[in-house]
Amino acid sequence: MEYQIIYGNRTTLGIQITPEGHVVVRAPRHYPKRKIRQFVRMKKEWIHKKAEGRKTDAWYINAQPYQKEEKVQYLDSALEIFTVKADYYAALMGISYAQIEVMEKYSQWGKCTKDGRLLFNWRLILAPEEVLDYVVINTLARVKNYPFLTIRMVEQVMPDFQVWKQWLKERSILLWSRE
Repeated sequence: MEYQIIYGNRTTLGIQITPEGHVVVRAPRHYPKRKIRQFVRMKKEWIHKKAEGRKTDAWYINAQPYQKEEKVQYLDSALEIFTVKADYYAALMGISYAQIEVMEKYSQWGKCTKDGRLLFNWRLILAPEEVLDYVVINTLARVKNYPFLTIRMVEQVMPDFQVWKQWLKERSILLWSRE
């Protein structure tokens, strides 16, 4: 899909369809092209729908960076939230783990280590609660280290996990819209 990028003094990332049907992406100065590509991919259906009608409309996400204090608050909240969720689901699934850590790695949501540590991306707390539950359940299921059983275990605890897995696949860019 072809689109034009216009950088400017703004704090949001937005897409506009011109009356002629051209796609214009407006972005803050120095906003990474990789993230712009992901944003455009995520909004592909919206773009096609609007381009057909040739309407001038825009879709925005907040691209203003987090303040240091705000990010620290999210990190603290994430650790607390993931601890509660992991304790609950670990008991439900009969799984034990060593400890929980919060991380920030692009497109890595949950990870378990060989020594039983669970690592969760703090940005998940910005997603719907079911997405957090899915990632916690999936990560705990991997603690057993039986790849062929992981999906079955997840499905037993969360039968509709595919919906939330798909949400994460399609909308994860929203969780990274702010640095």
